Amino acid sequence: MGNETGGRRGKYGRLLKNTAILSIGTFASKILVFLLLPLYTNYLSTNEYSTADLITNMANFLIPIFCCGVTEGVYRYSLREKNAGDHSRESVFSTSAVITLIGSLVLLLTLPILYFFTDLGAYGLLVVLYVISANLHSIAAEYVRACEQTTLYTVQGVLNTSLVIALNLILLLGFDAGITGYVLSVVIADFLTTVFLVFYARLYRVFSFRSVNGKTAKALITFSLPLVPATILWWIISVSDRYLLSFISGEDVNGLYVVASKIPTLLTLVCTVFLTAWKTAAVVEDSGDGEEEKTRKSAFYGSIYKGFVAVLFCMGAGIVLFSKVFAKILFANDFYAAWQYIPLLTLGTVFYSLSRFLGSIYFVKRKSMHSFLTALSAAVLNVILNLILIPPYGAFGAAAATFAAYLLEFIVRDIDAQKQLRFPPQRLRILVSGILLLLEVALMSSGLAYSVWISAGLTAVILILNARVIIEALRGILRTIAKRTGK
Repeated sequence: MGNETGGRRGKYGRLLKNTAILSIGTFASKILVFLLLPLYTNYLSTNEYSTADLITNMANFLIPIFCCGVTEGVYRYSLREKNAGDHSRESVFSTSAVITLIGSLVLLLTLPILYFFTDLGAYGLLVVLYVISANLHSIAAEYVRACEQTTLYTVQGVLNTSLVIALNLILLLGFDAGITGYVLSVVIADFLTTVFLVFYARLYRVFSFRSVNGKTAKALITFSLPLVPATILWWIISVSDRYLLSFISGEDVNGLYVVASKIPTLLTLVCTVFLTAWKTAAVVEDSGDGEEEKTRKSAFYGSIYKGFVAVLFCMGAGIVLFSKVFAKILFANDFYAAWQYIPLLTLGTVFYSLSRFLGSIYFVKRKSMHSFLTALSAAVLNVILNLILIPPYGAFGAAAATFAAYLLEFIVRDIDAQKQLRFPPQRLRILVSGILLLLEVALMSSGLAYSVWISAGLTAVILILNARVIIEALRGILRTIAKRTGK
């Protein structure tokens, strides 16, 4: 019994420690970028901001394709756990690096296609450089994280963000480089951060052409390749609406929509920080198939998911309520009208985050194909609704299509994930909180008299509904800290 209790404390303690370290770095990084919105909205027009966003999203579409998605495989197969595979870390890192380099060469050869067959042809080289630098950075960073160098992983994230900010200030303010400066800042920052990791973590000692082998390449690609179409489907759900909106409603409307989507990233930030740490804890926990182990895993997943759901809905309600305030503080006057899209985009982000948590089960169980299949129906629905809703409703139609797609993906994964691992699904809590949040979104978007006050009341109800869970989680964190410090 003592060993079981101690193991449980160890699991929660490790998750807490990794989440805390990652939170410090990620919040510092992302909040700084978030606070750069006034810079972007003052020095880029709605048209330019839209084009810059389309460039970066085109690059994000190409990133997994030209590395076969192996950045996920690097982390999964470099973990020193029994169930992480029997491939050496040197082989995993070297093989994934070679796969990425080959993909980069192929991408360079496709540059003429970007020039002549896309609307972003003038920025084709920028797109290619963005993809190559991002993939190399991801390989190095994910390897470091898999080696449990969490602090270094966090530091490199802060360094990367600091470089992006410094380069933005230099290229946008100093050289008035516009769209090129906006994108080039990310490219240079990724490249310099990769160089830092290679030398500081001595990754040049890990890489060896002799360590590259077909067995490891097959394992990496078998695991990672199904994630590529899954990533493309995610791109369709979250980004394709911007291309359609730009084509149908114009760059200016799309610029407002893009800047509005930055506010719900506060939720995505919390989700990313937690899930980065959670994946490690979940992989470590996924050992043994006996009834006792299954019961233990169910309790562990259930307690974490319960707190995750509560925090998401409380934060979502707060962001919706203060959407006008965020816009007033962070957006230049030309972008202020974007506030009206924030509530519905936030609602979609809540269900996107829930879906990501359930998707982590596929990562742990190496069920990559399920990520693809569960996203497929959502992507199809998203495209259909975009074509139907954007022409008459513009950005509101795009936001509604995105919400519907994420909701469908969550429902499908909620059903399917229970087949992989049974744990309390929190469906009643999600249903009640979701209905209340939907009402709040409708009120805030309507602009009716007293809508803010009624929305504040709905926010209070959501907080009360989930407060007990959050308080219990905080008490658990404080108990863990007290035990670790001996107080």
